[in-house]
Amino acid sequence: MDAKDDLNTFFPQPRTESIGGREIKVPNLKVRQLAPFGRAADPFMPLVLTGDYLAAVTYHTDAVCEAVSIVTGADADWLGDLDPDDMLRLVAAVFEVNLDFFARRLLPQKAAAQARMTELLVQLAGEPESPGSSATDTVSQNVPS
Repeated sequence: MDAKDDLNTFFPQPRTESIGGREIKVPNLKVRQLAPFGRAADPFMPLVLTGDYLAAVTYHTDAVCEAVSIVTGADADWLGDLDPDDMLRLVAAVFEVNLDFFARRLLPQKAAAQARMTELLVQLAGEPESPGSSATDTVSQNVPS
C-alpha cells in the first residue's frame, strides 16, 4: 500500500465517473442515506456481492437506479436512460467505493465499539464469583463455632 492508499483510507476522496456526458461524484454513504440505500439495494445485493452487476441492472433496474441515485444525487429517471455499459460502471463505482469504506473503516469501528461495550459491562458487573464459592459459604467459614 502506498502513501496515497494510506491517505484515502483515512481521508477517502469521492470517486468521479464520466457517465452520459456528465461528471458524477461517487461519495461514501452518509448516515441519513444508509436506511434508504439498504432498502433500495436489498433485492439485488446478493448479485452485487458476487460481482454480477449485469444481472443486478437487468433484473432490478428500478432498484439499482434508486440506490445509485441515493448515493450520487443523480436523478433516478436520468440514470434509467443511461446506456447499460455506463450504468454498469456507475454501479460498480458506487459499490466499490462504499464496500471499501465499510471494510476499511466502518467494520473496524464497529468491532472497537463492541469491545469497549463488553469491557464496560464486565466492569459494571464486577468480578464474577468463582464456581463452588458463594457469599454464604464464605461467611459461614468465618463464623466461630
